[in-house]
Amino acid sequence: MEKIAVCQVSWRKYCFICILSFVFSLALIQSAAAFSDYEQKTAANVYQQLQKEYQIRDFQDSSAAEQILTKLTKNITNSEFENAEFKLHYVDDKIINAYYIGDGNIMIFAGLLQELNNNNQLAGIIAHEMGHAVNKHLSEDMKHNLGLSLLNILFNHFTENQYQQMTNITQNLIENGFSRDQEKEADLYAVDLMMRSGYNPDGLIELMQIFKRNSNNSKLLEFTQTHPIPESRIKYLEDYIKDKQSKQE
Repeated sequence: MEKIAVCQVSWRKYCFICILSFVFSLALIQSAAAFSDYEQKTAANVYQQLQKEYQIRDFQDSSAAEQILTKLTKNITNSEFENAEFKLHYVDDKIINAYYIGDGNIMIFAGLLQELNNNNQLAGIIAHEMGHAVNKHLSEDMKHNLGLSLLNILFNHFTENQYQQMTNITQNLIENGFSRDQEKEADLYAVDLMMRSGYNPDGLIELMQIFKRNSNNSKLLEFTQTHPIPESRIKYLEDYIKDKQSKQE
């Protein structure tokens, strides 16, 4: 009887270890995917809703924006995102704005493009939004707001109501912006990515200064809501760029 009991305990331990190993393996597979299933579905929902409000089209392959995106993508050093597909979408509206909606989708409004003076500034916008993607800010906020469990994420166990909640969270971020810490993380990531890609990171500072100078312009309201431009933001960008450039000399 004792031998049988010992065998049963050993078998249970073996099963438990197997289950843990299986879950851990799935976690590794999930973490290796650049964009999670729930982020993909949420992004599709948000995109469909934006289409009801705006005329959206893709940039031509020969456009400066697409060429910049290709160059930036090639210089991503995070192995999880080396083969990730980022997509730029042109939003035909005079609003001065740009934002990331998930699954590699970056929305850039016509009003913002008209304000830019050079490709370094355009690279700054794209690299910043890519920073939100690579740092998984959307997933961060979804997990925080919905309390998503490991099993939810691994097995994609979500109800339609939860997907709608995720969509609402993304839309709220579009309207109100990411946290200051997340914006800073995206800013500093953009500087690093721009420098690796051969773009002058001062373009990002120039971009902030454009917004600051035109802060009384009502068309800028949308961007300044989602991308607050306090003096401290320009200052930490200047300091970070100066430090990075000094180390390259």
